[in-house]
Amino acid sequence: MITRWLTAVLLLLAACDDLTRAAEPVWDRQPCKHCHMLISDRRYAAQLVTQKNERLHFDDPGCLAAYMDEHSSEVARSWVHMDGDWVRTEDARFSRSDSSPMGYGLLADRGGLIDFSAVMRTAMARRDQGAR
Repeated sequence: MITRWLTAVLLLLAACDDLTRAAEPVWDRQPCKHCHMLISDRRYAAQLVTQKNERLHFDDPGCLAAYMDEHSSEVARSWVHMDGDWVRTEDARFSRSDSSPMGYGLLADRGGLIDFSAVMRTAMARRDQGAR
């Protein structure tokens, strides 16, 4: 009985999710949709909502970009965690970083000089290098 009640509450909460805004992942428990690593470092977190209203979380902006490259027609909107806030990817700026979780080397940063198209190019170049 309690299991059914809990399931109903969780389904109701999921239905109430505002998919026009970013939402916090379950830190240290939510896996990245692309690489499956747990999302723990807030500085590099990213997410998107698909055309089918599914929210996907990522541990590195590069993982987000790689997923978007592979599934571009499915993406409705996306965000990166930048200086403690969620920012739409098209409004975000990035700086080089030596410690990004999956080694893409880019950090969302208000003072950054790089836009998301460069993150996409980095992800595509990494994919192409792996194909050789």
